[in-house]
Amino acid sequence: MTFFPLIICVYTLLGNNYELAVRVLTFLQPFLPEKSFGVITSFMEYVSDNYSITMMVLALSVILLTASAGIRSLETAIGQMQGRRRYEGFFFLFFSVILSLAFLFTIYFGIVVMFMGESVLSSVSVYLPFLQSDNIWADLRYPLLFVLAFLMLTLLFQVCKSREDHYSVIPGALLATLMLVGVSAIFSLFINASVKYPVVYSSLASLILIMFWLYCCSLSVYCGAVMNIALRDGKAEKQAMKEKITLEEAGTASKN
Repeated sequence: MTFFPLIICVYTLLGNNYELAVRVLTFLQPFLPEKSFGVITSFMEYVSDNYSITMMVLALSVILLTASAGIRSLETAIGQMQGRRRYEGFFFLFFSVILSLAFLFTIYFGIVVMFMGESVLSSVSVYLPFLQSDNIWADLRYPLLFVLAFLMLTLLFQVCKSREDHYSVIPGALLATLMLVGVSAIFSLFINASVKYPVVYSSLASLILIMFWLYCCSLSVYCGAVMNIALRDGKAEKQAMKEKITLEEAGTASKN
């Protein structure tokens, strides 16, 4: 729902320059399924022929509405797990739109990390040898994904946390981030090592992998939220137990 509107936004960032957009697509051609590349090329031609400010505004609206709907689903699920939700009404909608930007950026960056293996890095080095992108990207892609995902998840868990709760969201955010980066690393290794999956699934291969990766990432987020709630409940039980023991000791002392 956000991919084709994103192409419109990228086309705008390229200065509505169709030749530059074609150069970018040509660079990506070896790494995309043939049918997918044809669909994207056709869509880019349509955008260049019919581009307008209205199209750009609609593309941004679709991106924000779709991504914010996903964030609201996460907020609602986490709110149900913890027994209450932090925001309702306007603020619930407002924060979902704000968080959706960080959410989308993290997701697309994760996709880039997952699919850009050694073959892609070698090609980038051929086109841009002065950057030494293979060494830079190989060293920094997972740390960058970790930092970005950790910040996004910390903000998400903090926004979802009820006002009545006073627990730290760091443990859950750290667990979810480790799981998300680990899943991305495993999928990246699988893509680099596997040669047959594009032959078996044809143009559906990338879509299948991305959908399964997104599913695993969603599980990672929920596991982080569950960990935070479990720590909260465990702390509350310990506090209740201490208060009970204190009351029992006070009652025993008064009887004596």
